[in-house]
Formats: sequence, structure tokens, C-alpha cells
Amino acid sequence: MRLSLITIKRRPDSDDVSRRETLLEGAELRVGRGADVDVNLPDVNVAYHHASLTEGSEGLVLTAVGGSVIEVNGSPVEKVVMAAGVTARIGMYELQGENAPDHADRAIALSKLDIEDVVVSELPQQIAESLPSRRRLSWLAVIAVIALFVAWPLFDIMQRQAPDPNEIIVKGMTPQTEASLASSQQAIRTAEAPMASAAGYSPMEAAWLSGPMSRAHAGLAEDCSACHVRPFEMTTNESCLSCHAEVDQHGDVGTHPILALDNFRCAACHKEHVGGDAPIERASTVCTDCHLNLKTMSPDTTLLNVGDFGKEHPQFRPTLVTGVENIDGVLTPLTVRAPVDAQYPLKEVSGLNFPHNVHLNEKGVRGLGRASDKTWDMGCNSCHVAEADGSLMRPIEMERDCGYCHELTFKADNIDVLRELPHAKPTQVSEIIHDYYSARVLEGGVKVPGAPEGARRRPGTKLSDEDRAQSLEWASQQAENELKGIMETRLCGDCHIAAADVEKDARGRTIWRVEGALLQRHWMPKSFFEHGPHFAMDCVSCHEATKSKESSDVLMPGIEICQDCHLGEQAGDTTASSECLACHDFHIDDYGPMSPDHGAAMTVRRSAAERIEIKREATQ
Repeated sequence: MRLSLITIKRRPDSDDVSRRETLLEGAELRVGRGADVDVNLPDVNVAYHHASLTEGSEGLVLTAVGGSVIEVNGSPVEKVVMAAGVTARIGMYELQGENAPDHADRAIALSKLDIEDVVVSELPQQIAESLPSRRRLSWLAVIAVIALFVAWPLFDIMQRQAPDPNEIIVKGMTPQTEASLASSQQAIRTAEAPMASAAGYSPMEAAWLSGPMSRAHAGLAEDCSACHVRPFEMTTNESCLSCHAEVDQHGDVGTHPILALDNFRCAACHKEHVGGDAPIERASTVCTDCHLNLKTMSPDTTLLNVGDFGKEHPQFRPTLVTGVENIDGVLTPLTVRAPVDAQYPLKEVSGLNFPHNVHLNEKGVRGLGRASDKTWDMGCNSCHVAEADGSLMRPIEMERDCGYCHELTFKADNIDVLRELPHAKPTQVSEIIHDYYSARVLEGGVKVPGAPEGARRRPGTKLSDEDRAQSLEWASQQAENELKGIMETRLCGDCHIAAADVEKDARGRTIWRVEGALLQRHWMPKSFFEHGPHFAMDCVSCHEATKSKESSDVLMPGIEICQDCHLGEQAGDTTASSECLACHDFHIDDYGPMSPDHGAAMTVRRSAAERIEIKREATQ
């Protein structure tokens, strides 16, 4: 059956009528509200499949389905033959039979009743039907928005009187009192509070304010164009980088191009108009959205995937010193990163012999040299003192931190004079020892068994050339023996490893080499740690030093020690801080500066000095 469905529409407030024909084919055509029916009647009072149109012996038949109702002349029927002129009603729609055109077997007209033609009791109970038309509602909303959020704020601004400059000058010259200071502090708190409650603004004015600026950008609060190139548009990266072009990259884009962040906005991590000290988004998701799937984003990266600190953070990998090289007179460490593993303890080779357990002896520590008759109760903070910023420990210095107990003095047999030796200067130590013994034999009066006669003579008597030569040779041998003990077993040998060169110098004296010590200060250079917030904790609760017998022991704690308190950002506000920015910086020193292209061309690291020169040239 080919059915010509003619849809009739009447334009509002007009007598114009449009007729649109649609040809439908099928043995049975479904009528209803559903989206899959052939004749769609969008009315809540119509069932999804309300009726069916079929070809019968008497003509086109409209049959109700599933107990639905069809009205003919105001009476409900289950079936009606849609002959020409017969009208049937379903909900708000009328179907009327018509004479079929040449290209169709049957024809039927479909029209929607006007609201005035329907009895009030038959209308669907919808709020929308009792309101004005959508067009009228739209115009009412537009007028309300303009009146409330444009006209009213403009009126308030025009009515506000500008402050008198003379009054401002006089007020500035007036001495501050307690009341005026309190008023100024209250004004500052008000300015930093949400703008909706700021004094001097009407409620509608406050609706236009985006929120308080951070203190870092407080000077731009009255200059929107400094960041927003066009009104009502988001801040662009170029606007940020016009002032912050020298901000460091997130990493070395030459090694890790993905770190250039070309497709990211500065504002993705820096949220302004929320107050605070700086416009920094501290939520860890800003970092973990990328770092949790680094291997997927960049399969060749050597970085590890990182998620929430409590559950998805990898084990700590401290940077260990594996050796020390002397390059042009400068001690340079050789380092490697390795994960903390209780089964395979890490070892460090720093060139230093130091037993922690001896210095943390509960019975006290006895000094050396002139201090050998004294005993001290030592703790970790006896040697390790945090720097002023509370992050790293200050470098250990022998003279300041060790010299009070470890006095570098020596005393030869049968000689009651103590000599002071310099630290970290083996050549000078050798000269001092040799000069010391040479001076003693030339003075005479040496009482050491086996000393030559010239050295044992009465002081002040003449020394023959032969006795002089013998005495100096004996003094040189005594000095060599003394140096061997100092370098290998005591004084220098207590803490350092010393070795004698195979060849001697031009005078036949042994050349001693003392291995330099270079202790690691920043075990995790990709992060930072503040000791200040942990002042209530005992050092050994994280660094188990009381059982350490070798200086090669790495006493850095594993991540599980930290996770006892830092349970992760998802654990709630009652735990210790666990967001990424608590331990990591985003803009890292020694990498290339930012640029409008996010530093895509800057793949070579620049030193801090080079960046300073760039700034200096830009300001000249």
C-alpha cells in the first residue's frame, strides 16, 4: 500500500496554510508518539504505538492498538474506515480521509488542533502550557538580564563619587593610630575576601567581578588588559609569557620533547581570581593526569609513571655518590640513581670512613688529641644542622663540625711538644713533619733511642758536617715513619683513605695522596624536603644510624616510612600533606626558559649565569 500523508500546518496569527506530502509504503503503517513509527504524533496523551493503518476490503482502516482510544465525532471507537471526509482524532491531532492522487493508493491529511479548539479539561497538565510562549519568555529573560546585570551596575558606578585627591593626601600624612591601623587591616582582609561581600560594591556590581587576584598579581587587579587581550576571552599563553618569558621549562625538551607542553595552557596549572599568595593549582590531578600514563604518551621515556602518593608512587630512587674525581683541582662526584630496597641495601662510595654507631654511643664519645680526656654525649644534630630554609643540611666542615673532637695534632716519642696539622693538605703535612724532625736534630738533645750522636749532643754545641748529614738523614727517616702512621692508621687515616705514590720526590720523600671526600647533600635532586615541619620527630625514626658501622651505608628511608603519615591525597584532610607540589617543583632550574612556543627551539640547557646575561642584555 502506498499512502499519501499530507501534513497541514497553519501559521500563527495568519490564515496561511501549508500542505506537505509524504509518501509512505507498507502493508501496515504505525501511528503514535514513538520515534520508530511511520506517522509520528508528538503528544504526551498519545501512546508510543497508538494505532495502525491497514488496507481492507472496505478501504483504509485506522485501528486502535493495546486499548488506545480513537475519537470519531466525540465518541471513542476501536476502528474506523478513513473514507474521504471521515475525521478521526488522536490526542491533539486530527486525521481526515481524502481522495487519493494518481501516484498513491490512499490519502490522509494530518493536522494539529489549536489550543482554543480543545476543551480545558482535555488539556495535558503541563506547566509549559500555562506559561507565555517561548519567544515571550526569551524576551523577558533578555530584558531582565540587561536591567539587573548591565543597567543597575552602570547606574551604581555613575552615582559613585570619585575620592577627593586632597583628602587622600591629608589622610596619608596623618599619623597612624591604633584605630586607623585596625581599619587598614580590615580593608586588606575585605579586599582579599570574596568580592561578593566586599564593601563598596552593590550586589549587581559584584556579579561582574571574577574574584580576588592573588597577591603575586595584586598590582594587575585594575588592569584587565594586562592578561586579557580581548574582553570576555580567556588569558592566552602569550599574555603570560610576555612577563614570564624567562621561567624555566618543566624539563629538558631536547631529551623529552613531550615536556615542551605545546598543547597546554599556562592557565591549566595557574588559576587566577581565587586569591591566595600565588595563582598555583595545587591539586595533584594537574600533574598525574599526564604522569600516570607517561609510558603510554612517550614509550621511550626513562621517567616512571606516578599517581597518588599513597598508592601509586614509585619507590624512592636516591642519587648515590659512587666515586670522586679530581678535575682541575675540583672534586667532582660520580653519581647513579638506584631504588631503595631493604633486601639489597644501597652503598655509597664518598671517600670517607665514618661509623655512625660509634658517634651515637649511649655512653658518650671520647675526643682525640688534646681533647682525649673529654667525653661528649652526641646526637644527630651535633653534626647535622639544617640550613636556614629548613630543606637541606648544611655541608659538613672538618674544622667546624669535627675539629673540636678530632684535633689534628701529633706528638713524637720523648718529645713533649704537640704540633697542629692542616686539614686536606697532605703536602703541607709532609713538610711540617719533616721540618719538625729536622729542627729537633739540629737543636740537639734528642733522647730517642737509636738517634745519632749528633742529634743527642748537648744543645748549643757545634755540629760537624758528618754529624749533621747523619742527623738529617735520621730525621728524614723518622718523619717518613711518622707520616706513614698519620696517613694510614691515625689522624688522616681515621676518616680518609691515603696511599703513597710509587715514586718519591726529588728529595727522596714519600708523596702521599689522600682520597677526597664528597658527601651527598641532595639525595633526591628531583624533589625537595623540609625538615622544619618534622621537628617533633626523632631523626632515627627515619634515618636508622645507630646500627650503621660503615660510611657507605645509605640511611635514606624508603617510601613506606613516609607513607605512614602521608597516606595520599585521597585519604582526606586529616592526614599529612600528600599533593605533588609538597615535594616537587614544576619549573626546574637549569633548563631552557619558556617562550611563546613553549621553548620548542630551546633544546640545549642553559646555565643560570647565561640566563642572567640574557636578562641583563634585555634591560640595556
